[in-house]
This record gives sequence, structure tokens and C-alpha cells, in this order.
Amino acid sequence: MSIWLMSCGRSSESERSPRETNPVLVRQVSDVNVGSYETSFLKHSLVCGFGTHNTMDRTRIGMTVLLFLLGIWKIAESQVVTASSNGLVASINSGGLQGNIEFLDDPKGTSIRIFLRGGTYGEKFRWKIHEFPPVPGTANPCSAEKIGRMYVDFTETHGPITVGQDMVLLSNLKLIGNASILGRTLVLRSPETGRVACSVIQPTSRIRTYQAKLSTPLGGTVIIRQSGFGTGILSQLWYVNGTRRDSIHRWAILQTLTGSTESPSAVYQNEITRCVNLQATPFFHISETVGYAAVGREPNAITGRTYHTVLSAPVLEKVQNSLYIVIYSDIDPSEPLACARLIPIEPKQAMAKFDSEVVGEISFRQESPFDPTLVTINLSGLNNKAYSYGIDELPLIFRGDKSEVCPNVKTVIYNPLKKSPDSVPEPNKGSSDHVVGRAIIIYYPDGRPLACANIELSGRRVVTAFATFDFPLQGQLILRQDRDDPSADTSVYLELSYPSGASHTKTYHHPWHVNDRAIPTGQRFSLSGIDCLQAGSVFNPYNVSVDGFYYSHCSGLASQRCQIGDFSGKLRYLDIPPFGVQGNKQQIARYYFTDPSLPLAGPTSVIGRSVVINEPDFGEGRLACANIFEHFSDYGK
Repeated sequence: MSIWLMSCGRSSESERSPRETNPVLVRQVSDVNVGSYETSFLKHSLVCGFGTHNTMDRTRIGMTVLLFLLGIWKIAESQVVTASSNGLVASINSGGLQGNIEFLDDPKGTSIRIFLRGGTYGEKFRWKIHEFPPVPGTANPCSAEKIGRMYVDFTETHGPITVGQDMVLLSNLKLIGNASILGRTLVLRSPETGRVACSVIQPTSRIRTYQAKLSTPLGGTVIIRQSGFGTGILSQLWYVNGTRRDSIHRWAILQTLTGSTESPSAVYQNEITRCVNLQATPFFHISETVGYAAVGREPNAITGRTYHTVLSAPVLEKVQNSLYIVIYSDIDPSEPLACARLIPIEPKQAMAKFDSEVVGEISFRQESPFDPTLVTINLSGLNNKAYSYGIDELPLIFRGDKSEVCPNVKTVIYNPLKKSPDSVPEPNKGSSDHVVGRAIIIYYPDGRPLACANIELSGRRVVTAFATFDFPLQGQLILRQDRDDPSADTSVYLELSYPSGASHTKTYHHPWHVNDRAIPTGQRFSLSGIDCLQAGSVFNPYNVSVDGFYYSHCSGLASQRCQIGDFSGKLRYLDIPPFGVQGNKQQIARYYFTDPSLPLAGPTSVIGRSVVINEPDFGEGRLACANIFEHFSDYGK
């Protein structure tokens, strides 16, 4: 689950205490109404502040916050239809700027209403629309290599935008149809200061999102978003079979002849056979209607991105049977090359429950990974003691002694985009990435934790798996995933060290993988072993090519270019210390990751296989291994 959260008050991965960085000023907010939200989001913000009065000084705080880290998509309650008289809006909330740029139907064309604040008063911005939506959750999401070529240059026809000066302009832009600005990126750039802000242009009406993840011999995703202004179709595709070229392909949506209930095994068989034997009929010819799909020679290249808008696409929400995206060969356009099931993305909800010094909850709701997250805070018992708060790098885990405050946490703000430790985010700016499973910590003014709670999925069944190492390494791997969705993100928590008394110094850069088979442990009660050759090869059910450029292409941002079992490529290599105790803290390596391609159910599940840790310094020799078992109770409770 991808949730975007502001890191207020403390920044980066610095080991400094919350007191040593700047704290937060919490302003109570209680009047956000998501269903009727239009242009007034500036009234509903969580503000990071400075000075001597920055304590969370209310005994009870209740607030609702919409986090628009990229200024993206708003959700309302209308139904998907083929046309709409509502407007489009780019909600700017990045680069220190806040505001809305609205595009509305007008009898004379398209009316553009501009409201922009922040930055420096009177600061001028060039403004342009680029062809692709931004890439959320990445550094520099609105860079040219991600949003493509310029689509419209407003500066040439209307002049620059000036901060603090509201404007209404008239344009001939198309809001509906195949050449619409729907889903494209509006970029503001100041030639005076170099400040850059951007936002995707989206409706103020309800958006329904669908996704297909391709795994072989193409990797990547196809995203379809439908609203009253039509349909936006976005793809990012690349080869995973070793092919190194850019190509253009015919593509379509097929509808199965049976119902929507398909087993994971059936879906997997369709994927690896490229839907050649799929019993289906054509549902929507994308290439014949709006254009072809691009496939790039490497992951996330601009040459592998495609975006089309279309007014006349059929409404996916009304379809009862399964739908598949099929990409056809560029050599024989009648021959399927790759396919994947197209599934709706359901809203995700998560909650952190506090029940000790502080009582209450912080809840999160996100319609899709491409939408903002609604954060609702309802806490009591703060009693003028709380000073700052943030999401930690690690989860809260109790080990017997429940009197310890916030055991296992690192007291370091989670900072996946590596923001500078010497800078505190401006208001409405912060890091963004997967936060489910991590702990939220509320701090005293001196930096000590006051209270904390893990962010857990709400209303979902969770499957938990584990692997335990007892020799020659000691530790445990814990995996958790939505039981009903093998394509969902999997949380990965790992503790590891050399045993106490071992004559080891800290070692670095250990590769680690899930391998094909379980290993013989040799002892009845042992869960790990050293006969790791029995584990077989790295688990690779989609036959991803590991030749040539694999190690430069496989990454967390291109997980479908990786073998499913390749933890090193998708997450990171491991550093392993000798076990020790310093004060009351154990000296062990602790890691927490989110893996977007690690199923715990179905034919590609890693349960019943083994995890292997290799020798240090990128070694190929196998150091330790342990079997992965399913567990039936949650940790961290």
C-alpha cells in the first residue's frame, strides 16, 4: 500500500533527536469535507512551524488532513459517465507553493482560473503542460525524463503566472476527448529563483482506477483511470527477456467468456502463456482507437511510456467478467506478446491505535496509489507534553517487557527520498512512500518517545510468514501481505547478526534471495541450515533474464525487471554486525522494506521456499539459509 505522509518537524535519517531539529506546530483542523472539496484546500492544512511555542499543547486534538504532496487527484461522489460539465483542476502543493489552477467549460472556450500563494510575493512563473502524468513516490517526479515533451506553453500566449495575483483567462484548450489535457502534468518554473512545482490535471469528480502488472516477457504496468471527462490510459513497459530495443505495439483489452472469479493459478498460467489460449472476446481496441503502446529497452525509460486520453472508452466498472490487457508482437500484430489481468484498485485504509500515555488513533485512507491520502487524527492525553511527531523507519515490536516505551523503533524519521538532514520540510512538503507497518512516534520536547503505534491495514485479512536463522547467523525475517491480494505490497522486516561471542567484525554487502526450494535443516527443531545448495536457484517464476544489463536494470522502481526472489536488487544488500548489548539496546541489524512483487499466496508464493544469505562483499558463496513458513498470528501486537 502506498500512502503519502508529511514528515513534519524532524527531517531525514539523521540520528539527531527531535529536539535538535525543528519541532512542529499543530494547527487544529476539523472541517475538511472530501466529498465536496473543490478549491479551498488551503484552509485545511497541517502546518510545520518554528519558534518557542511549537508544542502540541491541546489535551485533545482532532483533525483531518488532505495531503497533496504532488497536488494530485481529488475524489468526489459522481458516477462515471461519458461526458461532464464539471471542470479540471491542477492542485499545486509542492515547491513551497499552494494553490489551484482550474480549467472550466465556458461558452467562448475554456476558462482558466489561477489562484497561487507561497514562494515569494510577486514571484513569476512560466507555466506549461507536459504530455505524461508525473511519477508519484519518486525523486524529482516532474523531471523532463518522466513527464515527457511539452504539450502546451501558456507563457507564450498568456504570459507568466504571478504569485499573489489571481487571474481569469480564456483559452481554446480541449477538456474532453482524445486531445484532452486530462491527466497531463502542469509545471510551474520560476526563471528568477529556479523554483519548480507541478501537478497532474484531474477532474473534480470521482475517478475509478484500474491496473495491470505485466511480468513476462514484458514488465511494467498499464493504468486506466476513468471519470466524467473520459478515460486516461497510461503505460510504462520494458522488456524482461534480455531484448534491448525500443518498439511500438498494438494493444487491446479482452473480456473473458466466464465470470470474474479466476484462481491465482489460472491468472499465472495466462500470463506465462501470453494469453494465447485465453477464452475471451475483444472488449476495447486501444491502438485502433487512440494509438499504439511503446515498449522501452530499459525500465522506466521515457521511450517506454505511453499516455492516451479517450472519450468513448467503455465503462470498466460495469463489466462482470475478467478483463486482460494484451500487448501484441510488433513483428506479427496478430500474435500476443504479453498479457496481464486488469483489476480495479480498491481504496486502502490503515490505522495507528494509541492506548497508553496517549489514547486515540491516526487513520489513513487512500483511493489508489495515484491519489492523495486522507489522514484523520483523533488523540487525547497529550496534556501539553507532546512536542513533535513522525513516522519511524522501523515498526514497534514488544518482546516480553511491555513496560518499555516504543521498543524496537529507531527514533529516526523515515526518509526514503534522502532529504537533507539539515533542512526541515517547508509547510505542505515532506517525504513520500509506503508507510504501512512502520511506527508513528509522538515525542517529548527532549526527544524521548512519549507514545507510539504501528500503522496497520484496516478491514483486511493479513497473511504472515517467517524464516528463522540460528546458525551461522541468528535472526528472523517476517513477511506480511494482504491475504486476498497476492499482487499487493509485502512488508519485509529483518533482524540479523552474528551470534554472541563469534569472532566476527561487521561485514557488508551481503546478497540475499528467496530460492526455489526448502532446505533440509538436519535437526528436528532447527529452522535453518548451512547446506544451502539444496535451495536451488533464485526464485524466478516469470523467467526474467539475468544476463547483460540485469544488475543495472533491476531495482525497487522496476521490480518486474527483477527475479521475484531477488531481495538484493529490489531492496538492498545487507550489512551484518556481531551481536552485542550497549546500554539496554541490542546491537543487531534491523531492516524494514516494502516489496511490491513478493506474493505470499498463489503459484508464485515464496512460502515453503527458503531465503539464502550470501557471503559479504557481493559474494556468490552461500553463508546461511532458512525455510519460510506461514504463521497465523500478527507480530507487533
